[in-house]
Amino acid sequence: MLDGYASGFRQHPAWLVLVATILFGQAGLALQLFGTVGPWSACLDSRPIMNGRHPLHLYHGVLGVNTFRERAATTCYDPAVQAGYPKTPIFDNGVRPAELFLVWDRSAPPAAAYKLGVFISFLCVPLVFVLAARGFGLSCAGACLAAIGGCLISWSVGVRAILDAGQMDLLLAGMAVMLFLGGLVRYTLDAGLTAWFLLTSATVFGWMIHPVVCLGMLPLFAVFYIIAAPRHGLSWHLGMIAVPLIGIAPNVWWLRDWVKFCWLKQASPEPIPPLPTLAYWLGTPKDYATYFGSDLLSWALLGVAILGLGASLQKGTFRAIVILALAILALLLARLGETWTIARSIGLNQSAQILPALQVLLAAQFFGRLLDTAKAKGIVVFFASLALVACGWGGDMNESLGVNVPPLKLGLSVQQQAIVDAIRTNTTPTARILIEETEARPPGWNWTALLPMLTERNYLGGLDPESGIEHSYCNLRNGKLAGRAFDSWTASELQVYVRRYNVGWVLCRTPAARAMWTAYSDIEEVARFHDHGEVVLYVIHRKHSYVLAGSATIERADASKIVLTDLVPNDAGEVILSYHAQNELQAVPLIVRMSTSPDPHDPIPFIKLIMPGPVSRVTLTWEHP
Repeated sequence: MLDGYASGFRQHPAWLVLVATILFGQAGLALQLFGTVGPWSACLDSRPIMNGRHPLHLYHGVLGVNTFRERAATTCYDPAVQAGYPKTPIFDNGVRPAELFLVWDRSAPPAAAYKLGVFISFLCVPLVFVLAARGFGLSCAGACLAAIGGCLISWSVGVRAILDAGQMDLLLAGMAVMLFLGGLVRYTLDAGLTAWFLLTSATVFGWMIHPVVCLGMLPLFAVFYIIAAPRHGLSWHLGMIAVPLIGIAPNVWWLRDWVKFCWLKQASPEPIPPLPTLAYWLGTPKDYATYFGSDLLSWALLGVAILGLGASLQKGTFRAIVILALAILALLLARLGETWTIARSIGLNQSAQILPALQVLLAAQFFGRLLDTAKAKGIVVFFASLALVACGWGGDMNESLGVNVPPLKLGLSVQQQAIVDAIRTNTTPTARILIEETEARPPGWNWTALLPMLTERNYLGGLDPESGIEHSYCNLRNGKLAGRAFDSWTASELQVYVRRYNVGWVLCRTPAARAMWTAYSDIEEVARFHDHGEVVLYVIHRKHSYVLAGSATIERADASKIVLTDLVPNDAGEVILSYHAQNELQAVPLIVRMSTSPDPHDPIPFIKLIMPGPVSRVTLTWEHP
């Protein structure tokens, strides 16, 4: 065994006390996400995180977990929004952390389980850096320094921007990459069960959280397998070949849906943007400078990391090559995310956030080697750990220490709660509520994604204006209704739209939308609110029905099933529903045949049920292959 691996925490367990101290400090910092007064209570209450797309992930997480408990799958058909759409690993692609957080505790409110998952994720940061550092061959002192540095960068501006955007999948994927890096280096230099288990676990977790990141890591894995292969025997080769296979195998059950529904990510009215030219993708040195930070501390960290890279080269070139290759790969993926819309939509523009983590690892390598020659290395690391504890639990001392963790936005505002109350009071489940979506992204902008859970009503719009799925064609957004400018709609066309999508109420946010709908006959204002601008709820006085042809009663419509009773077909033997059709939907009993009713404008047809005569009860369920 190499010297760096022979002297670890098992041989020197006293260092685990310092690891526990670092965890305690990180716990204090993580709790600050939920406020300074009663943060633990705030973490466990029912108020959801409202930053970025956290509300969307929470909503889809609840759908996915409930579906998983029913039939061991997370893909389902949600009839509550967009006249029915498939909730898949593609939309939304950042939901898997939420499903992971929610699946363990049925008794806790979903928002509480989600927040606890966010807290635990940040609590795991120092452990990830300890394992990665040990895989890289750092001593106990160096691993503890890496953990402290990892805690600090987890509260950096770049990582905080990812958290505020609701991209927990990217944060967890970055942690998986760090574990993968440590396992790859250790298994190559000192093959053993511990290293193989670390490498394989990181691969399994990475595929579960963010498969695109794992696809990006495969070339790196293949290159270093080829480089290291000549130095090892058969058992090592079998272990390396097993890593990607075992990583994918436990995830096949949901990855097949990830592949199957890739088409959902691109809305049909928009052309697929072409790949950037090579010159534009590679850019100039100035384009890359921003990835390393603009302040003095960032450049100081880079300088120490370069010294650490030199220390790595003294131990052997393999460690340094792995770090450099991963850094180059991260930069190229980040540039691709900056220059190609499709890559940006899956978060590749954030790939450069792995660079500070790599720099911390190299800096810890440098300082760790210095401390290893000192007798008082334990005391130095102890005081560094205490400084982190002071940052986490120091109260007003935090700002003077230069570490400040602004709390997340929790719960609905007073006006948002008023909108929820008004919807519950003035609407019914018998028709849909059309929500206007705008380009504005004020704090808590995505809160309307929670409306189906909060009100038990059905909606058009409100999930995510940037979802890019064909089922969102019917939305009211950016001065257009169903992709057409407001002034191009006639009164008769609006009447057809309202009937086709069974719209009973409209929630408007802009003067243009209000002008359009107030000109429509049989409409009346219900209430006005202020949610980052004036919001008006209108009621359309019309007979509600989700049945467009024939007759039927909707007894139940949720992500589990749609149940219809007392079905009577029209003269053509058909019952047409105001729900988008999906191939995976199946009807029971078998005498009822599923078909589609095309719309001249909507790219997704509606459900058509063909039957020989009246049927007392029909159940539509999602048949997962």
